[in-house]
Amino acid sequence: MNLPTDGLPGRVWRTAAFPIRAVAPFWSLAGRALRGDYWMESVGDHPGSGPELRLADRDDTQGPDDGVGPLNHRRYRIWVADSPMEPEHLLELFRSAPNAFCPTSYAVFVPDPAPLGLQQGSELEVKLPGPWDGPVYVHEVRPDRIRLNTRLGHMEAGWIEFSAAKTGTTTQFMIESFARSGDSVFDTLYHRVGIGKAVQTQMWVSVLESAAKLSGGRQQGRIDIETIIYTGADQ
Repeated sequence: MNLPTDGLPGRVWRTAAFPIRAVAPFWSLAGRALRGDYWMESVGDHPGSGPELRLADRDDTQGPDDGVGPLNHRRYRIWVADSPMEPEHLLELFRSAPNAFCPTSYAVFVPDPAPLGLQQGSELEVKLPGPWDGPVYVHEVRPDRIRLNTRLGHMEAGWIEFSAAKTGTTTQFMIESFARSGDSVFDTLYHRVGIGKAVQTQMWVSVLESAAKLSGGRQQGRIDIETIIYTGADQ
């Protein structure tokens, strides 16, 4: 089902469907629980402040220094077997139409980048139900990776990167991020309440699962998530 994304139709749909969009990620999580379809996650605390992250020198950049709370380093990985598609072609498919990978019932790139796709320097938002949106700009586009930096007003402060590579006989599609919370309220929802992290995880896991399906291959093993929390960044 192609839902409206851009302009007035997109705004009307997102407003009218807000109650459904707000619960959609939690329905998805409940469905996973019933199916026993979980990912593997390791979480570790580190007392340091984390690596020094240099983001592009733009007035609207919202980097980790502008954020609140610990610095989170997250890697989400899926391995795909028997795909007829080369890793760079899979990443190009994501670049050209990222909304085809997204759980658009609650998370969507606006304006829709398709058919031209994500282009270096372009600005867009990840629209989510709730008081926060995710304004980003495309910092870098390469055959093996795409990086988005957060802009002012984003719920987080940092960057996120999408990559694909051959690992033996499988293709690894990975999403990696370094970010702090954009404000103290979101930091509470993320680290203390856990809602922010749950929705974020469900969203990016859904993108990984879509990558496996759209590649024409099959998921091998469980999705792996690695989270390192640099608590010293909050000092």
